[in-house]
Amino acid sequence: MKKIILTTLMFLSVIIFTTTQILSLPTGAAAPATGGPAEGGATCSQSSCHSGSVSTVSNVLVSDIPAAGYTPGSTYNLTVTVIGSGWKGFMVSAQNSSGTFLGTLITGTLSKIVFGNYITHSSDKSTSPAVWSFQWKAPAVGSGDVTFYGAFAITKFATQKQSITVHENNGAVIPPVVSTLPSTNISSTGATLNGTVNTNGRSYTVSFQYKTATSPWIFLNANPSTLNCTSATADSLHISSIPPNTNITYRACAWNIGDTTWGTIQTFTTPSNTGIDNIKNCSSFNIYPNPAITNLNLSFDLNENAEVKINLLGVDGKSVRAFYKNNLSSGKQELIFDVSDVKAGIYFLQMIVNNQITYQKVLIGN
Repeated sequence: MKKIILTTLMFLSVIIFTTTQILSLPTGAAAPATGGPAEGGATCSQSSCHSGSVSTVSNVLVSDIPAAGYTPGSTYNLTVTVIGSGWKGFMVSAQNSSGTFLGTLITGTLSKIVFGNYITHSSDKSTSPAVWSFQWKAPAVGSGDVTFYGAFAITKFATQKQSITVHENNGAVIPPVVSTLPSTNISSTGATLNGTVNTNGRSYTVSFQYKTATSPWIFLNANPSTLNCTSATADSLHISSIPPNTNITYRACAWNIGDTTWGTIQTFTTPSNTGIDNIKNCSSFNIYPNPAITNLNLSFDLNENAEVKINLLGVDGKSVRAFYKNNLSSGKQELIFDVSDVKAGIYFLQMIVNNQITYQKVLIGN
């Protein structure tokens, strides 16, 4: 009788010992534990289901999501492949960095959804490799980056974890920018633009740019220039300090990481300026010599006291040199400017009298 009892106890000990070697929960994880922010980073080993340290692995969880990112609303395939000796299981979730669950996990063979947003094995596997396949439907437009967090168990004593992040593929889906330029808003010194950018519901940074024939694109420092917007309307975008008879090209643009889209290019030309007579309190305007090599002389008559500013601009409308700024009394004025170190070329002399602006073309150099 004692021998029978002893044999029975030994048999039960083997069963108990063997049981501890297999997966603790053969029909799925009992608590959220994928290592994501929603679980505070906890995996199987922190959920009291398993013991031992957690090792970080790669290529256990893979997907067919393109390198360019997921397309909102599309469905993709994911596969978990666990290698090792013993019974195996897994749990996976899809979250953003704040722990918000994104998209919809769809079960495959021998898997199930638990706790609303997690997928886990419905039956453990002892094969090596042990493979589970399932799907994920991508979230709506504007959801941003998604990270898949996975925890993988090999028996009760070995736990692995992995995370993979995928970007939202915004693609070049922005329709042509709608821009208008009322002719009444064009002057010899610039223009006021009105435009709209529609990014088709996707998150972009948008702005307007302009350039002359010889200048790079210049961003307008006005609304929009709005970060992460899905649409923007621009009113009173001012392009200023442009010489007369200058051809201006402008466009809207929208961009995010890895994707830039340009709107339809629009053009206009600033009209001719008849000269100093456009300034009602100034007359008898004269520049000499023209071309100028060393000195540029400017003479004019002020009909009244005025603040006068004189600037030299390049053909791109950018300031080359601020020559003069002072309050002058009415009467004849004579000013001399040293241009000996100015690069030879075509310039515009900008004259501002009590905030009224005019331009005259100047040649500098031989």
